Amino acid sequence: MNVQGVRHSIWSVIAIVLVGTIIAYWPAMRAPFEFDDATSIPGNATIRTLWPPSVPLSPPENTTVAGRPVVNYTLALNSAANRLLDVDESPDPEGPNKTVGLHIVNLLLHLTCGLLLFGVMRRTLAASAQAAALPVNADALSLVVTALWLLHPIQTEAVNYLIQRTELLVSVCYVGVLYASVRAWDATSGASRTTWRAIGVLACALGMGSKEVMISAPLAVVLYDRVFRVQSWRELTRSAERVLFYVALFMSSIWALAMIANNARFDTVGFHLGITWQQYLYSQAWAVAHYLRLVAWPNQLTFDYGQHVVTGSRGVVGAVLLTLFGVATLAAWTRVQRWGWFAYLGTLFFMLLAPSSSVVPITTEIAAERRIYLALAPVLLLVAIGITRWTRRSEDPREVPTRRWLVAVVPLCALLGAVTFVRSATYASSESLWRDTVRKAPDNPRAYDNLAATMFYSDPPRLAEAKQLYERAIQLDSTYVHAWPGLASVAVDEGRIADAESLLVRVLRIEPGYSDAVDHLGKLLLRTGRPAQALPYLEQFAIAYPSDNSLIVVATAYLQTGRFDDAAAALTRALDLNSTRMDAMRYLGGLRVEQGRGADALPLLERAVTAGSGSPVDVGLLSVAYAQVGRVADAARAASSASANARGNASVLILAGRAMLVAGRNADAANYFTEALRLSPGNPEASAYLAKTHR
Repeated sequence: MNVQGVRHSIWSVIAIVLVGTIIAYWPAMRAPFEFDDATSIPGNATIRTLWPPSVPLSPPENTTVAGRPVVNYTLALNSAANRLLDVDESPDPEGPNKTVGLHIVNLLLHLTCGLLLFGVMRRTLAASAQAAALPVNADALSLVVTALWLLHPIQTEAVNYLIQRTELLVSVCYVGVLYASVRAWDATSGASRTTWRAIGVLACALGMGSKEVMISAPLAVVLYDRVFRVQSWRELTRSAERVLFYVALFMSSIWALAMIANNARFDTVGFHLGITWQQYLYSQAWAVAHYLRLVAWPNQLTFDYGQHVVTGSRGVVGAVLLTLFGVATLAAWTRVQRWGWFAYLGTLFFMLLAPSSSVVPITTEIAAERRIYLALAPVLLLVAIGITRWTRRSEDPREVPTRRWLVAVVPLCALLGAVTFVRSATYASSESLWRDTVRKAPDNPRAYDNLAATMFYSDPPRLAEAKQLYERAIQLDSTYVHAWPGLASVAVDEGRIADAESLLVRVLRIEPGYSDAVDHLGKLLLRTGRPAQALPYLEQFAIAYPSDNSLIVVATAYLQTGRFDDAAAALTRALDLNSTRMDAMRYLGGLRVEQGRGADALPLLERAVTAGSGSPVDVGLLSVAYAQVGRVADAARAASSASANARGNASVLILAGRAMLVAGRNADAANYFTEALRLSPGNPEASAYLAKTHR
């Protein structure tokens, strides 16, 4: 096959690669929420509405989307699509189809990033002075690297772990900026150049709101231009338009710097969390070397490496290799004309990894394979360029055995795609993913903790196995407090309430203020009829994590302790965060009825009943609200409907009777109260109201 033939068929081959990538990731298309997904997606109230934009653009603190408003807004778009398609969005992680839309978007972002990478490499190889020294066809080499990048199984975490849309979206924006910059160089008209530069600035701004790694994108554009487009550093400033483009790119980083300064993930990132920068840097030397080993031989892909720093001699090899690579990269900048490719790709590799894999500790994960997602591209391209130089067979650098290149790579791509398919199947269920993690990281207590949670929430619950796994996590690390609330939940389900309470109290002695234990203990006290004791814990949790769920729970405690104004405030805020919470509408509507504020209760109760989720109690409350605003006929109809569906519930009949009493229809009220007493003899509330009908 000659070079011209390859160019004619290139898009057909790309289409095959894209389809192969879709097939490779298909087993995970319905994979459930995992790990940080819980707080960032189903537990994230800010993505339940698109308007006003200030809500989805203000993600909750100490979640993966904190300080990343663009990612949060895309999740809000997914949520809106789910509501449009009537897809269940309840917190149940195993619910059918609720994650499909999220997985589709993640996969589309992965494919988009691959296409943009292809475009950048193809145009760079074809047009730059550096390409003249490469014995390769631009289309062939770009296609090979793109295919390997798309299909490599080390990418599965970024694509299949839903909340890692942060990594996918920032990568699309990062490569999008480079692509727009390249297209601006290649444009044949001023208008086209301006358009592409505007697209680049927009992509850069969106990336700054997606993840911190974007901070280096403006520098990546400047370095790209120096290596591939001009002959000296001075030439970079000869074009005023180009300088303005650089300035606009760097100005967009102000947004990212402001969000970094706000420290929205202060519970997980920073120098104040017990890991020194030296410990973290040494651990990253091991981690980055480990990622590169997995690139060459992906046999130990692991979803969770745990939180413990790397010690001993484990990081020495990585530290040496990365130091040598860094020195070589710096040396290459002294001979840009000859080693420009190496200088740029080596620098890009370090810039992409620096935010997560250098000196700023991320205490929740000492290593994560998704961190090399985009950084894999310069690695593959460097290897491909090295191989082409080594296998040069003619004096003409453009005469390359393209068919031999492609024939050699096709089986490799097929193998990588098959491994990715198998790895994606591991993500298809929580149990398979965490069993795999336990097998590969047997000293990681968090892996046992998450596998135990999978057992606990299975249908039916597998309590014995869950208990054993929680206990194993604690045996591995007694200070690992996250397993204790799970063990307490097992005790509750086994009826050992005192043991559960003791476990939670013990956790709070180990780590005062640990949010999960605070939440569990508050709910346990509320469940066992001690709302006054529960309130301090529930309030503490709701202040730290003000979600619609936490606010409704604390409102329940307020109602049970007679703090009605506080309950109303909590329920109102819950509805502000999630206007679809029917339980909050019912509670607040019922509270307003009891306060005699039927006009305020009506829209809440009408919506709950109209939505089809209204119980006979809700309809009974609605009848009272109608009566309070003078809509007697509506009150009578609602009272009749409620009583007809009461199914022996005296409380419903009492509500119907109250509505008729307020409406002045004492005879009807007396009938309802009499029936309530028949169902519940001696009911003091029914007796008191019945007496009022005879006055």
